[in-house]
Amino acid sequence: MKWTLYIKVRLLVIGILLMVMIVELGMVVALGNQSTARFVNNVEVSTDLLAKAMNTVFNDVNQTLNYIEVELSSQSSSNPDYTSHLMNAAKSREEILNIYIGYEDRTFWLYPETEIEAEFDVTERIWFQGAYVTDGVFWSVPYVDKATGKSIISASKYIELEDRDGVIGIDISLETLSEMIETVNDEGWVMILHQGIIIASTEKSFLTRKFEDLEDKVITKNTPYYGTFLKGDGLYVARRIPGVDLLTLVFIPEELVYGNRRQILTIGGLVTLLLTLIALVTSHFIIRKFTMPISKLKDALVESSLQTRMVGLNEVTNDEINVLIKEYNNLAEHINNQNKRIYTLAYEDELTGLVNRYKFREECLTRIQNKQSTTLFHLDIDNFKYVNDTYGHEIGDKVLKHIADRLLSFKASSEAIARISGDEFVLTINGCDDECCRRISSQLISSLSRPYFINQLSLQLTVSIGIASYPRDANNYDDLLANAEIALYKAKESGKDCFVNFEQVLYKEFLNDIDIETRLIKAIAMKEINPAFQPLVEIETKRIVGFEALARWTDRERGPIYPDVFIPIAERNMSIIPLGWHILDQALKFGKELYDTRGTYYEVGVNVSVIQLTDDRFVDGVFAMLEKYDYPAKYLNLEITESTTLESNEDSMMKLAYLRKKDVNISLDDFGTGYSSLGHLTDLSLSHIKIDRLLVIKAKQSDEVFTLMEGIVGFAHKIGTVVVAEGIEDMDMEEMVYAMNADFGQGYLYGKPMTRADFMYFLDAGIPRTDNHL
Repeated sequence: MKWTLYIKVRLLVIGILLMVMIVELGMVVALGNQSTARFVNNVEVSTDLLAKAMNTVFNDVNQTLNYIEVELSSQSSSNPDYTSHLMNAAKSREEILNIYIGYEDRTFWLYPETEIEAEFDVTERIWFQGAYVTDGVFWSVPYVDKATGKSIISASKYIELEDRDGVIGIDISLETLSEMIETVNDEGWVMILHQGIIIASTEKSFLTRKFEDLEDKVITKNTPYYGTFLKGDGLYVARRIPGVDLLTLVFIPEELVYGNRRQILTIGGLVTLLLTLIALVTSHFIIRKFTMPISKLKDALVESSLQTRMVGLNEVTNDEINVLIKEYNNLAEHINNQNKRIYTLAYEDELTGLVNRYKFREECLTRIQNKQSTTLFHLDIDNFKYVNDTYGHEIGDKVLKHIADRLLSFKASSEAIARISGDEFVLTINGCDDECCRRISSQLISSLSRPYFINQLSLQLTVSIGIASYPRDANNYDDLLANAEIALYKAKESGKDCFVNFEQVLYKEFLNDIDIETRLIKAIAMKEINPAFQPLVEIETKRIVGFEALARWTDRERGPIYPDVFIPIAERNMSIIPLGWHILDQALKFGKELYDTRGTYYEVGVNVSVIQLTDDRFVDGVFAMLEKYDYPAKYLNLEITESTTLESNEDSMMKLAYLRKKDVNISLDDFGTGYSSLGHLTDLSLSHIKIDRLLVIKAKQSDEVFTLMEGIVGFAHKIGTVVVAEGIEDMDMEEMVYAMNADFGQGYLYGKPMTRADFMYFLDAGIPRTDNHL
């Protein structure tokens, strides 16, 4: 037999019905038990109310006795108005049968007034005698009053007046108490016991009898203060009333307690059976109508699982199934939209709309698997950090969008264009030879170098490009991208704004840089890179006024490694920061040593990288170092390059301005190279400018360059800036810079960078030694 959906659901329905029937029967039983529990609870509540009512009665009697005592104490003893006091007290409670006052001289007042026998002696009455020996109210056992023939219980209290003592008494009618409890229970019986004697009962024949004399003895003196007892013949509920030794007892017959539950069980069982039969008859039609649209929904889900999107389903009913189908369709639409969104997030760059690095990788892998020749162009925007730091990321993001738009113009010739990180883009072209690479790269540089007009700003940027081809340069995607990055790295080293094709020699150079970087990190940690000191000479007097501390490194295995090799690496991996602090520390330490031995402060020049300026601790660290060696700030000269000023953000420039304000000298190094302009001399807080040696050499060769330098020196002097000429190698160059009024000079004519010991010797001898120069 095939287990179809119909059969499964039919069996499920039958099983559920059986479970429902069992649960319903259990619920009926529980309902019956609940009904019994509710009945018992009602009886308990009624008994509690009765006990409280009895307690109120007896408490009121106590209060009435206290009231009479107070009233009598306030009356004149010569003429007390006994009758009015007793009458007022008697009218306060209907259960009071008699109220009276008796004295030791046998005088006696009673309300209501009744004829009293002449031989009546009040002192012999039990209530009188009991009050004399009881502190408070004395309660008698029930007895029959001789005057009225009624069953009563007396309460009495000893009173002490000015002239004599006596007893106040009250008789309570037990019949009246019995009438009070008749409404509690119509089926069984209720009684009130005092010291084991029945003082009130729905069975009048029980009055004044001892409870233990009854045949059904369920209550004894050892019975707890509070209790509910289900015996074989019915329900007993007992409550003790504290203070007056009273006990209320209620009895309900067994048939009344459980009769309601039996009725509920009988009716519930019949209803359950009837509903089960009706459900079995109608289940066939209901299940058939239910399973058909569910089957269609199943088919739709199966079809959706075989596709990349969920298919819709036509509405087939007008009930909850139709709602389910509508919700399924809404879910399908939502999932399809989410899949589209996920695809966008997974494969598209959210900012530019280009594909991202993951989608680009997939497309490249597909072409490589199909053995298609592919050339990858890796583009990096030069100095893009300057745009973000200067104008903010909002402007930077808009620039990136414009760059993406310009790259899309190459879509016709390219296979894929992607943004793979912040300002890095890649594109691929099939079958691109060297001439094609040159042409495409030139077009890319030309297109991306055109000004970007954003928010009334005109921004000029350049781009560096690294190129690698499959299968010439790599046989898989990861190597292809890595080799393009190596070529890009070489383009950056070559001065940017250019393109470089990957060659195996570049890979070797890259490995060499990795090796140097590894050794560099270790050398900085071990403090193996230390400064060499090049003299700074006043040209007019030939007097040594200071020195420039230049980082020098000799590796144990590779020998000397020059600054133009390891400094860019140190800047790239941020190790320039600890290296810079070490060089500054050693330079100031040497300056302090010179002062201690010669009594003269020498100007200490130290190069500062743009990376160091990004350190939040830079300014505080400089002052801490000056304080460490007790070195005046005006003798420290921090040298920055013009490229550093271009790449620095506003925060870095503010740091330099603050240092200059605090007397630290700021020198613009290598002036005359890169983007040199006279505007920088006024925009920056400078104390010195250092004219690059190449410009000095050109001035020696060209009158026009000499005139230009002469004008720069004059302009610098007018704005209060000192001029240092670098690269002075002979007397002719010295005479030339002296003629153009330069203030100080550096170069091999005065001395190469040298060790600490050589510099000390140089100061003493006046000439440099020929050995041990660094």
